[in-house]
Amino acid sequence: MAIVKRAARPRPVAVAQADDDDDDDTGTSSDSDGAAKPQSFGDPIGGRYQRLAVIGSGSFGRVYRAVDNRTGEIVAVKCLFRAFNDPYGIVLESDVTDEVRALEACRGHPHIVQLIDHGRRPRHDGPVVGTGADAYIVMELVGPSLLDTICQRGTDAGARRYPESEVRHLMRQLLSAVGRMHVLGLMHRDLKPSNVLVDGRGVLKLCDLGMAFAMEESIPPYSNPVGSLPYKAPELLLRSSIYDETIDMWALGCIMAQLLGGQLLFRGMSHEDMLIRIIQVLGVDDIAGWRGYDDSMIPKTLRSGRPRHSRVLRIFSFLRVAVGAGVPEPVKRARRRSRLHRFFSIPGKADGRAGLPELSEAGFEVLSGLLTCNPEKRMTAAQALQHPRRKPTASAHRQYRYWAPPHPPAAALLPHSAPSPPASAEAPLGDPIGGRYQRMSRIGSGTYGHVYRAVEISTGKVVAVKCLRRKDDDPDGLVLAGEVRALEECRGHPHIVQLIDHGRGAGAATGQEDYIVMELVGPSLDLTIRQRGDDAAARRYAEGDVRLLMRQLISGVRGMHEVGLMHRDLKPDNVLVDGSGNLKICDLGFARTMTKDKEESAPPYSNPIAALAYRPPEVILGSTTYDETVDSWGLGCIMAELLAGERLLVGTTDEELLVRIADVLGMDDISGWSGYEDCMIPKILTKIRRRSSRLRQMFALPGRGGGPGRRPELSKAGYQVLSGLLRCSPEKRMTAAQALQHRWFDV
Repeated sequence: MAIVKRAARPRPVAVAQADDDDDDDTGTSSDSDGAAKPQSFGDPIGGRYQRLAVIGSGSFGRVYRAVDNRTGEIVAVKCLFRAFNDPYGIVLESDVTDEVRALEACRGHPHIVQLIDHGRRPRHDGPVVGTGADAYIVMELVGPSLLDTICQRGTDAGARRYPESEVRHLMRQLLSAVGRMHVLGLMHRDLKPSNVLVDGRGVLKLCDLGMAFAMEESIPPYSNPVGSLPYKAPELLLRSSIYDETIDMWALGCIMAQLLGGQLLFRGMSHEDMLIRIIQVLGVDDIAGWRGYDDSMIPKTLRSGRPRHSRVLRIFSFLRVAVGAGVPEPVKRARRRSRLHRFFSIPGKADGRAGLPELSEAGFEVLSGLLTCNPEKRMTAAQALQHPRRKPTASAHRQYRYWAPPHPPAAALLPHSAPSPPASAEAPLGDPIGGRYQRMSRIGSGTYGHVYRAVEISTGKVVAVKCLRRKDDDPDGLVLAGEVRALEECRGHPHIVQLIDHGRGAGAATGQEDYIVMELVGPSLDLTIRQRGDDAAARRYAEGDVRLLMRQLISGVRGMHEVGLMHRDLKPDNVLVDGSGNLKICDLGFARTMTKDKEESAPPYSNPIAALAYRPPEVILGSTTYDETVDSWGLGCIMAELLAGERLLVGTTDEELLVRIADVLGMDDISGWSGYEDCMIPKILTKIRRRSSRLRQMFALPGRGGGPGRRPELSKAGYQVLSGLLRCSPEKRMTAAQALQHRWFDV
């Protein structure tokens, strides 16, 4: 990886998702049919990414919330502009290349923001300052920065403090990411809370790798200044250009202290102020013993003799002689040892330091190891992650890693993390699943087992683990095998939950437990809809929002159909919503292959399938020769529910639901299905007189009778998609591929 670096210059802002207030600035507009949609502006970036809102800006560019017109995925796009002294974009192009290479090298790490795309926009006006072209980098849209998350906890330091157990969890993730960069030969060089993003699950991701430096490609001297003042290591403050990856470790120590204390540990308005504060807290013994220390590093302003620098001059006078044999007696009385321990109290110990943040002895060893002035003695990421702690029992003398999850661990780590249902005694949280995944809390239950929020012990990655208890009717674990096979087929699709691991666990008290490890996404779409309000009108989504959501859902379903899979259980409860508003289809346990040229994949298929409210007419009528259009019906029901804020077709039995379907959509369509005559037709269905559909009457054209307390609004193009998905005859029903080609999604 050849990354050529130049002297550092101001960087664009970090890729962080804006607060909900940003959505108010986007406004709405109307398409040709009058449908409301999120306001977009400008030409699509790279012909593909339509900007929706500005979520950050800096000296050299802006960050936008955008939508991928091909997949419907919500992404973050960093657009970079040429500087006034770079009219032809030569420096800019090299900077973008460096950041892209760093992101490419870190691809796949769960705690580093992921690169999606990059390129240059056409230069309409040529190389003119402030116009045209420039470059763009497309990344996953994660969430707010860690700095914003800390500040949102309260207005004073006490309210912003994190308990040690939560700090341990967060720092494990940061150390894992930084350790990965260092293994790849990269220094981040600008670690700070504003360059750490927090997703809706409380997972941290490093971002803004624009200053990342490939150590293996170059030798010192390196550029200086780098980093932000409160997180700069002493060697950087002393103007050293011979540094290594340990500058990142110092910054991690500053972040850890900030999380514990709720405020910056070292603060100052200049390099000199910062050096004073560091020496006041950590003493001078450590930095004076650093072999790289040189008198020439003392800032010229400190040699000027101005009164306000007299204290610093005394400190540096001591440093100049401390490395030698003779130390004057007055200097010996100066503070030489660290007093970092005085900023924290030991949990459960009455040491007269009440009101200070609590930190265990093992935690203090890690913090002090990171905040070591001498970079030669500073703890590395690998050493920090392997730090031992003694198990807190009198009978055991084994050593455990400090970063191992506590028992029980904290479940709600961040203010915006959704609380989890309490775990019951039936599922003890203490046994690691497969020896690798520590259960934290139960987040769901089903017929075959439970779903847990868990943490991978080796990396600190937060995941979802579905534990399946084998039953008498499934002794060979076919339920697990089928779902794993389906997830493997769909690997890499942005709108289908991703498989991480699977296997047989240690087992619970009764029966054997198989497990599937997946990415932890967020709450279900069903829960998200219900949380919008108590009545249907409050739960409605605007048509523009429904378009974005349905594009993602249909894209996920089309991806399954392209690999020969039917989901067969589409419903809002089986759709997850991440912190960026992207949807992911989950629970592929009912997925079935439909390759008709293979006997084992050809009809007949099992029946019944799908939840009652989302079950298509042919399945209700007992058909076992259905196809992938059963998923299209489920998509239509979800689309109608998003628009109306309530289910369109409801019933407590198959017969009641069938009557409701016929009442809304009419009998002409269903009776025209070629398989209709072969089914057992309920007598009540023959008494229904409605022949044509009244679906159009249930939705108002935009600006013609819709609004709160009235019918939901839906444009002509949107209605064509909805009615195409909700066709009673599966032979006339719109497929996922056909739906995505409809002009409604061209906006």
